[in-house]
Amino acid sequence: DVPLNYSGFQMPRTGDAYCGFWAKAFKPSNHYFEYLEAPLTTTLEAGKAYKVQFYVSLPGKFCAVSHLGAYFSVGALTVPGWETLPFTPQVESNTGFLSDTVNWMLIKGCFIAAGGESHIVIGNFRTFDDTPLDPFCSAPIDTQSYYFIEDVSVVPVQPTGFSFDLGGPVTECYQYTIAPGLSGVNYYWENGSTDSTLTVTTSGVYSLTVYDGCLGGVDSVEVNITNKPAIEFNPNSYSICEGSSLIVSLDPDEGTYLWQDGSASTYYIISTSGTYSVTLNDGCDLTFDTIGITVVEPPVPFSLGNDTILCTGTEIEFIFDPSLGAFMWQDSNTSPAVIITQGGLYALTISNVCGEVSDQVQVIELAIPVVSLGPPSDVLCNGDFIDISLDPDLGTYQWQDGSTALNYQINTTGMYSVTLTNTCGQANDSLEIITLAAPDFDLGDSLDACPGDTIILNANFAMSQYAWQDGSVNDSLMVTSSGMYALTVENVCGSHSDSVAIMYVQALSQPDLGPDVNLCPGEKVVFHTDAPGAEFLWNDLSTADSLVAIMAGIYFVHVTNYCSTYADTVVVTTTSAPPNLNLPADFALCQGQIVMLNSNVTGVNYLWSDGSSDAQLAVASPGMYACTISNACGVDVDSVLISDGGSAPTVSLGMDTSICEGTTLTLVPGSSGAAAWLWQDGSVDSVYQVSLAGEYHVECANNCGVAYDTMMISVLPAIPDLSFGPDTAICPNTFILLSINIPNVNIQWSDGSSDSIFVISDGGIVFASISNSCGMSADSLMISMLPAIPVLDLGEDQKICQGEMVTIDPNIPNVNYTWQDGSSDSQLLVTQGELVVLTIDNACGISTD
Repeated sequence: DVPLNYSGFQMPRTGDAYCGFWAKAFKPSNHYFEYLEAPLTTTLEAGKAYKVQFYVSLPGKFCAVSHLGAYFSVGALTVPGWETLPFTPQVESNTGFLSDTVNWMLIKGCFIAAGGESHIVIGNFRTFDDTPLDPFCSAPIDTQSYYFIEDVSVVPVQPTGFSFDLGGPVTECYQYTIAPGLSGVNYYWENGSTDSTLTVTTSGVYSLTVYDGCLGGVDSVEVNITNKPAIEFNPNSYSICEGSSLIVSLDPDEGTYLWQDGSASTYYIISTSGTYSVTLNDGCDLTFDTIGITVVEPPVPFSLGNDTILCTGTEIEFIFDPSLGAFMWQDSNTSPAVIITQGGLYALTISNVCGEVSDQVQVIELAIPVVSLGPPSDVLCNGDFIDISLDPDLGTYQWQDGSTALNYQINTTGMYSVTLTNTCGQANDSLEIITLAAPDFDLGDSLDACPGDTIILNANFAMSQYAWQDGSVNDSLMVTSSGMYALTVENVCGSHSDSVAIMYVQALSQPDLGPDVNLCPGEKVVFHTDAPGAEFLWNDLSTADSLVAIMAGIYFVHVTNYCSTYADTVVVTTTSAPPNLNLPADFALCQGQIVMLNSNVTGVNYLWSDGSSDAQLAVASPGMYACTISNACGVDVDSVLISDGGSAPTVSLGMDTSICEGTTLTLVPGSSGAAAWLWQDGSVDSVYQVSLAGEYHVECANNCGVAYDTMMISVLPAIPDLSFGPDTAICPNTFILLSINIPNVNIQWSDGSSDSIFVISDGGIVFASISNSCGMSADSLMISMLPAIPVLDLGEDQKICQGEMVTIDPNIPNVNYTWQDGSSDSQLLVTQGELVVLTIDNACGISTD
């Protein structure tokens, strides 16, 4: 509110409002600073001066500080926390403690913008420890500082009121440094530099703006830079023809010149080869350059020679000295060396800047001789011949036998060759003649072979084609099975065919006379083996395919054919005793078990009481079981009685469980068929007493087996006491939280809810209980409602006469009083005109008037 508000009383400097901020204050366990921030209407320009001013006023209930400032930022600031902003303000007060509580105090200053600043931030930029309060302050709140702020302005400063002189105009070689020699001022050159000097390398007028606080001035200086280019010949080498001259003309306005021969002319004539140099003095520097002159003679005449003949496949090479000049052949080739590989007219021109010479040559191409007798080889059948005719226009011929005939006849095997000769050389060719007979062969007579044998059939005839009965065309055939095999051989001189039959003998297998045999008196046994096409030989030298045995002995047979021989042996014994059977004694069988009954007799036939005929019988239930064994010599019978042995035991202790602390649990195992007990501690009782946490197990046994079970016992803690502490009170529109942080319990509040947290916003009694299987605990809490802080009204402003006393008595119970003079009585005695301010507070709030 204006003019009276929480911080104090002050009228606006202009208008009807103002702002305020904490310059130094406290929050719980923290320092506390406030800042005012606002966007500028225009972004600040680099190098430009701006005047900043604002007014502050100290409320009477707080103490003064000595430094308040304004900081200009690029973009809005976002800095977390309550501490001092870590920035240095461009403008800051320096007039001591700002302690005026009646008038508005002006803070002002000028600064040069860096460019781009868009926001202003106003406050105390000194740290908490670097912000002392006015030691003479006697305000009610003497540990904190607060200020009202009014009429903030930021305006550009025109550079006036400050004068200086840069001098000029100035002429210098290469560069010049402008040094105003001013101290304690801010510089801003026209190129944006803020240095105290400016070095320039080009001619021009240079401007400087200087600021001294809020004063400024502008001046400029004209600078003329003398920086003529160095003397340079371009090109730095030059050729002139013999008898001519080069004239070098130099600019006399550039300076003075000195040639290598001591002359100083700007007009120089060169007519001989050599290196010429000149030095230029332009007033700032000496520069030097040279030029090389070469006197060139016209090209020397040359010759490509007389017209000539070129044999095909050969070449003619012309090579000239590259220094003779530039080369140009008839095909635009510019190389000083050319290789000619075909006929034609060839011309060359050699030139330089001073003239040219030319010559040409005609080259006639002649082919190298070629002779051909046809393919390199040929076949001649017995009685045939070959005629060869040669072209007489190609040159002269000579055969391998020295003859020079153009028609030549061949009728015998041999190597024949001929050589052709003309102007470009010789050519030769040769022909190999092979005489060949018609094929004639014999694959031989029919034959037998054993399994696994491989027979190779072949007929070796050169330069012939082969066709076997299976379509193959090789000169040989691999045979591994019976059949008729045929071959046809053909060449340019004829063909022939033949065939042969091949039979593979059937493979023998190992004979098997069977296992050894036992004969009863009067019995016989017949041994037989089957091998078609084989011969047999028994131990009695008989050769039939079978043998009858009626007495004990060793019997064998040999089986033989064209490819192999095999043998087998069998032993025959005789006996006169019948078989004897003894089954086990009668016994009991546990339920679920299986036992094997075994006769323990071999070489007999078996017949059990269930009709099976194996040597063993699997028994899974009680009963009478019998077995009959027999062979050719007799029969024997035996039986066994198997009774019911009962079932294996079972045991169960039940599910894992918990017991309360201080109680005992009796474990009674459920079981069937148990005959004996054994607990984990070695005890053998049928029940077990448990009072501690742990793992417990029991075994039970009978004649048919052992059973086992385990149980885990845990001990629950006793229910803890529930306590909410003493009764309490709350303010209107506030709440408190009750929390129960006890694990593994059931929670029940007075409203029926079961959450661990209960929210209270009204007065009354709150009740809660906790429980588990071991007990219950409960507590209650009385909640009282505190009165809200009343609205404070001291009434209308009053007038007091001199010598009069006025007593101000708000008459509000159960609150704390704080008057503007720091007193805390419930009444205030006023004897003079003043601003009376009262603040009342209780646990629920603060009210001021």
